[in-house]
Amino acid sequence: MPHLVIHHSASVEVASWLPTLHHALSYQDTIDPRAVKTRSLSFKSACVGQGNAPFVHLEVRLLQGRRPEILKVIQNALVQVCQSHLDPVVVLTLEIVLMDPLLYFKEQS
Repeated sequence: MPHLVIHHSASVEVASWLPTLHHALSYQDTIDPRAVKTRSLSFKSACVGQGNAPFVHLEVRLLQGRRPEILKVIQNALVQVCQSHLDPVVVLTLEIVLMDPLLYFKEQS
């Protein structure tokens, strides 16, 4: 925890800048860089709006308890990375999901 999941159109290449996103999340206040897990999911078929524009959707899953100001800083850092790598025609969205720590399990090794 935290998790960063990048959902994207197959036509959008994210592998080369996925480490940059991982780093941008890892070094935010309140984030333990050793705990961040980043992955991408590519979709061959998707509809966006009235057509099939390419898209990138970031889902950031964090345990509850961070102040809104911290969440906004995290959001801005990730959006900035995406905007620096994406063509303007790509539809970009980002969602921060706050998870209940009582309902999250992580096996300690």
